[in-house]
Amino acid sequence: MAILKFDNTVAGWAKINVLPDPRHPIINGARVTVLTEGDIPPPEAVVNPASIILNLNQLHAGALAIGQTRLTELETYITGILTTGTPAQKIFWKYSGTVRRIDAKVNQMRLATGWSNSLLDSIFIAGSGLDP
Repeated sequence: MAILKFDNTVAGWAKINVLPDPRHPIINGARVTVLTEGDIPPPEAVVNPASIILNLNQLHAGALAIGQTRLTELETYITGILTTGTPAQKIFWKYSGTVRRIDAKVNQMRLATGWSNSLLDSIFIAGSGLDP
């Protein structure tokens, strides 16, 4: 299957509940992203999102899995940092092969984009189920 998206309504959950297992729903406000089959995150990622390490492709794909708006916010932040950020921020976002959920610069990005901890956890969980 694929990454599926539904409204967070009774009708949306009725559609989610008939999907074959395994499935992993991620609630993001009015929308629910459902990861299926090969996109299911590893169990340790769901239990402890702070342990997740992604490459930048997985981070972007995880943001897209949650919603185009989140990907746009991430890309806007990174583009801005590469222009106006500190040298350390520029190096991190331009050259890092991996990003950890607990990286300070990831938390700076979370705060700058206005994302909650749970939203960022959801993005990392979604990204962790995707091939690097």
